[in-house]
Amino acid sequence: MCPDFNNDFTVTSYMCFLDSLIDGAKDVRELSDAGILHNELGTDGEVAKLFNKMNTILVPSLMTYSEVKR
Repeated sequence: MCPDFNNDFTVTSYMCFLDSLIDGAKDVRELSDAGILHNELGTDGEVAKLFNKMNTILVPSLMTYSEVKR
């Protein structure tokens, strides 16, 4: 990481926000049907599993998407 890099955690916050919407394959399908996700990983269940695992290691900025959650 570069010492002069200012990280506002926008990408990781977005990933965490998506994870808050995704619990299972049905949620992935709904987001895909709405054009929010484009799945080239495999099954919708695999995508759900990825998001649910990834969220355990991500560091979000809780304020980044706070208005969207309301």
